[in-house]
Amino acid sequence: MRKNKNSFKNKKLKQKKLKALLIVATALVLAAGLFWYLQYDKSDSTKAHKDSTTIGPNTKGNDEPQNASGDEDQSNPSNSIDKTSAGPAGSQSSLKQPYGDFVSNHEPNLDGSPAPYTIESVCITTPGASCSISFKKGGIIKELPAQTADSEGAVYWDWKLQDYDLTEGTWTITAKAVLGYQTKTAQDPLNLNVKP
Repeated sequence: MRKNKNSFKNKKLKQKKLKALLIVATALVLAAGLFWYLQYDKSDSTKAHKDSTTIGPNTKGNDEPQNASGDEDQSNPSNSIDKTSAGPAGSQSSLKQPYGDFVSNHEPNLDGSPAPYTIESVCITTPGASCSISFKKGGIIKELPAQTADSEGAVYWDWKLQDYDLTEGTWTITAKAVLGYQTKTAQDPLNLNVKP
């Protein structure tokens, strides 16, 4: 009978030790998981801070919305495409689709008469985003250089047809805004009709 009591006590003692060991192991796993989570979260917030840093403005003023709609698929200008990185949500500002007076004169003349060949272009999007305007005729593409949008989200260009070798004919006009991994475009509903 005494042997059975001792064996029973030993069995209980082993069970208690096993229970204590399981509790310690569980606590260690939870602590390791918490440590990993905090390190991962810290590295993501540092990355988000770097992603949100922008270059200072190098353009002037602001403007009101005018015309333009569309996206990268020029055949369907009613859609808007938003390409975002596969990072944590909220790590970047949301990119606004570009709008504005992409060209001040849709029917300029190469000789400057009767319509001037000097054009003003405006692209408005998210402050700090890069914006460019391109012109396409057949397989030929000409582009105003990308600039960073100012604190109001505006980019301005003053240019001449001859500066970018825009020749006689009909050119489609597309504005493209880029912010981090996001890209949005808008096509001007009117074409640029360059006269001789």
